[in-house]
Amino acid sequence: MSSDALPSWQDLLALVEHLETTDFEDFVVEMPGLTIRVSRRGLPDAVAVIPAAVMPPAGADEQVVQPGGVEITAPIVGLFFRRPAPDQPPFVDVGNDVTVGATMAIIEVMKMMVPVEATVAGRIVAVLAEDGDMVESGQPLFVVDASGVT
Repeated sequence: MSSDALPSWQDLLALVEHLETTDFEDFVVEMPGLTIRVSRRGLPDAVAVIPAAVMPPAGADEQVVQPGGVEITAPIVGLFFRRPAPDQPPFVDVGNDVTVGATMAIIEVMKMMVPVEATVAGRIVAVLAEDGDMVESGQPLFVVDASGVT
């Protein structure tokens, strides 16, 4: 791993697996753009990988969320992907209509793919994360305008 690159998921998992074989109490690694905390003291998230600054993509602050806008959030910490595969189109895009339960994206965590599903029916008015972004549980990923739904 180069000194200017963030560690990969494999690097992070190897670190946590190594720490499990020791009798540490708390472990914190801080680097530009990433903070890793591991604790045996019962923190709410005993192992957490948290981006130091979670910023919406460029231009996201210019998007106006209209009345009736509902945020669809990440169900888990992991890598956000808008497409089922790199060579395929996104599950959904701004302007698309979604129904409750529709898959909008996936989040990869420890080689498992967790779907991000629409919790309301409506039209997508904003996408707040980019392919490959590290996202936190509860982080807003999409905004859906549900005001036109009857």
